[in-house]
Amino acid sequence: MILGNHDYCGNCQAQIDYSARSPQWLMPSRYFSRTESIPGGKSILMVYSYTSPFVTSYAKDELMGPRAI
Repeated sequence: MILGNHDYCGNCQAQIDYSARSPQWLMPSRYFSRTESIPGGKSILMVYSYTSPFVTSYAKDELMGPRAI
């Protein structure tokens, strides 16, 4: 799971907190990484980034603004 623009005006922290309650919901923070095994005995680093706060129009929007960051 990762936050997106549809979460920007909601309660982002509630979704992060839900990770502690559900083993199927993996979102320990707004930004995180994890290493996954892939075929051939190799691994890949997955980086999860919440980019909505970097959208200039969101930061200027009265409804969404920086309060959600």
